Amino acid sequence: MVAVLNSSLFSNRINYSQVAVAKDIYPDANSTFIVPYSLVSDNSGNIYTSLTVNGSSAGVVKITNDNTVANYAPKGPETFWSSMRFGPNGILFTARNVSGVYQIPPGGGAPKTFVAISPSSIKISQLEFDAKGNLWAGGNNSSIYRIDQDKSIHTFHCVANITAMRIYNDGGTNYLYVAATQNSNVSIQRFPIDSNDSLGAPQQYYDFTANYGTGVSITSLEFSADGDMYLGTTLPQAIIDVHSDKSSAPLYPGILKLAGTVSMAWGSGNYLYYIRAQTFDVNGALVVPETIVKLDIQKPGAPYFGR
Repeated sequence: MVAVLNSSLFSNRINYSQVAVAKDIYPDANSTFIVPYSLVSDNSGNIYTSLTVNGSSAGVVKITNDNTVANYAPKGPETFWSSMRFGPNGILFTARNVSGVYQIPPGGGAPKTFVAISPSSIKISQLEFDAKGNLWAGGNNSSIYRIDQDKSIHTFHCVANITAMRIYNDGGTNYLYVAATQNSNVSIQRFPIDSNDSLGAPQQYYDFTANYGTGVSITSLEFSADGDMYLGTTLPQAIIDVHSDKSSAPLYPGILKLAGTVSMAWGSGNYLYYIRAQTFDVNGALVVPETIVKLDIQKPGAPYFGR
């Protein structure tokens, strides 16, 4: 209702409801032994996360829109998956910072090797699909890899520790965006993808270190449909919102707890999910457990390809 000075009457009444902009969904806020590590969403908006329970791998669980939690894949070779992406035919592709890429069958089940990249010293920690169903893979290596569905592997030079990957179409061109650490400098670089599915020359899109200082990492990368870039970071402010003009600011300051981001995934509609990192006090005691948080961004995410 609205009141006017010196009036004894109020305006008419309008009822409205408030929706939480941030909500912890899994595990329970008091749980200290269930730890999620990576996130992915399917076309229906269900969320999947790789877990450890009491320090041991618990495979992958599925979290439905009504917050029902069910086992999706048992433990395979992983302690936890560092990256997961749904690909063609409902297959879930996974990486765990080794030279192989794995796959979980549609509907869930035991993981198996999809492809191994030589030599064994290669570390694949990040995965992303493009519009043609090609799987892009990166990590702390001297190359980025394109893996076709026939398992052929193509190599593109890039000396960096790649900690996040995302395909996004800007102005009609599909780009592979990567969070790259090179000589302690962290930046977002993007590679145009040409008609032959090859990467063009890298372009520096955003200098993260110049804006937020050294000693900070990017752990995840997402885009909204209107082109805002969301960076999950190890900063206490967790997520940085970078606009297309390269201005940036922490997302929802004063609302999100001061803890970094482990992983992010855009679900259905306007909901962005992130894993809030653990925080500890000066004595090493756990203060904030690692938890999946559901954020209402009030606008939809950019398309995911492959799935």
